[in-house]
Amino acid sequence: MPDDGVIGRTEGDLVLGALGVRRLALPIPFVQAGGPVNAYLIDNADGSLTLFDAGLVTDEAVAALERGFVEAGRRVEEVSRILISHGHVDHYGLARRVQARSKAKAYLHRADWGKVLVGRSHPRMDDYLARLGVPQDLISRIAGAHQTTEAYGERLDALEPLEDGQRFDFARFSGRILHFPGHTPGLVCLHISEHKVLLTDDHLLARVSPNPLLEVGEKGEADKFRALVAFLESARRLQAMDLDWLAPGHGPPFQGHQAKIESLFAFYQRRQDKIARVLEKEPKSAYALVGDVFGEASILQLYLMLSEVVGNLEVLEDAGRVSHDPSESPYRFRCLRGKAATA
Repeated sequence: MPDDGVIGRTEGDLVLGALGVRRLALPIPFVQAGGPVNAYLIDNADGSLTLFDAGLVTDEAVAALERGFVEAGRRVEEVSRILISHGHVDHYGLARRVQARSKAKAYLHRADWGKVLVGRSHPRMDDYLARLGVPQDLISRIAGAHQTTEAYGERLDALEPLEDGQRFDFARFSGRILHFPGHTPGLVCLHISEHKVLLTDDHLLARVSPNPLLEVGEKGEADKFRALVAFLESARRLQAMDLDWLAPGHGPPFQGHQAKIESLFAFYQRRQDKIARVLEKEPKSAYALVGDVFGEASILQLYLMLSEVVGNLEVLEDAGRVSHDPSESPYRFRCLRGKAATA
């Protein structure tokens, strides 16, 4: 199972182990995620277990999860609660199977329930993608790729809410839920304040930038989630925190979150400056900008890249550097004169 260092043997894993937390790295088929997804086994005071995130449904992931329990000397049946950090399939996919054996309650922030609950559906983005300039044949292929990805998870019949500030007691610490919208509207982290540790899942990763993904609301574009705008605000809050170790959703625990976030801010600033310079020459749709910024892309990459372009356009619009006429279809984004950076 590829990862940096031996699971349980890195310095960060040893810190977690002293707190009764064991990291399980579960394989996933998405190379762009930055490596296997982490599920964390946490000892509870009553002898049961909390599972923080659950991997996805593949034979390889199921075997890795089972192996992780065996190596910890524990059983899946001992899980009494499952804390799901956010509603992406690699983080909730196996929760239903764990529930079937343990009767554990599953918890998730309400903003992501539509991605996980049986009978709920994630709003289709076809109309909005068309307004972004995406050709109809690609819109259909994006929807198909999304359905293929969702097949790696099994939806849940019931969820308990996770709320900002909510506390959970464990065997060796008390943890507090922190809501950090951005990567998804409902993403949460688990803060172990007395030990300066944060389980960050996909809010902050050491190896890749945590792409805030394109998402419309129940009313479609009218209540669209402004992912990158939300992420940058959440990242500023995280940057101000006093932390020694961050346990991410992919890869081993790491340190230096403030410098990492500063580099992310610089990365997004460069991306915004590049987009503004392209728009200085002529107005363009968001889809056309994907080619200017990234070049050719597969269907899955196209969705990720379009998410990044749209997110940066929203930041640029908030800064008064870019605008678009909402009556146009597709939207054509324009650089406001004198606002593009020269660096």
